[in-house]
Amino acid sequence: MSNWCSIFCATEDRDSVVAAVRAWLAANGCVLYDPFGVIPGASYPSAVKLFVSPAAQGVGSAWVRLILAEPVAGLAEALQSVAPAVLFDLAGGSATGGATLAGVDLAALSSDTQAMASRVDMKQAGAMANRLIGSLGKRLGASDADAAAARDLLAAAQIDWSGAAGSRLIAEAFRLGLPASWQTPDFTTLRDAYAVHKRLERSPNARLYPGDAEAREAVPDALTYTPIFGGKRA
Repeated sequence: MSNWCSIFCATEDRDSVVAAVRAWLAANGCVLYDPFGVIPGASYPSAVKLFVSPAAQGVGSAWVRLILAEPVAGLAEALQSVAPAVLFDLAGGSATGGATLAGVDLAALSSDTQAMASRVDMKQAGAMANRLIGSLGKRLGASDADAAAARDLLAAAQIDWSGAAGSRLIAEAFRLGLPASWQTPDFTTLRDAYAVHKRLERSPNARLYPGDAEAREAVPDALTYTPIFGGKRA
């Protein structure tokens, strides 16, 4: 199974995120290329492959997600100039970057509130999470809609993320207030769906090969994502 890796930027300005990623790639010697064109692009021994999602509303703020084929050293740090950015790497079971909850820096909260925010046991998340959301919501002035979004976040974990690494990322996603759909799609699913949708966009009557229909249906809105692929010759 391919690795699940994403960077979340706390902003609704996707255009600035896209521009920052392209500028960072250029500054690091990468050539942008399009693997979804009619003629396959050049092959690179080293490449950065990702998609940028439309902005989605989380608890208290909007987020733009970068869906990566694999972790890219330095990219999350470079995006801090645009907005607070957090790298989620399932293989490493880690989330690195600034921590916020409902748009509030956790470091700015009182010690008892920080402790409450950190005590999310995902195996017993139902009743406990409701109490936690209600208590924190009152302290932070979160609306009923924010609280509902936070509860949706817990219901979103439908893939098997039950291991220690997945549990850590789920808890961090809850703490940050990420959108309910933060886990999906993964890179491989999106890449395959995007390729089919792009081919049908160019030629609506193009032949569907085995698996194409399933790939297309897996991410119906694949073309709303922005692919960014950059390669190095050496």
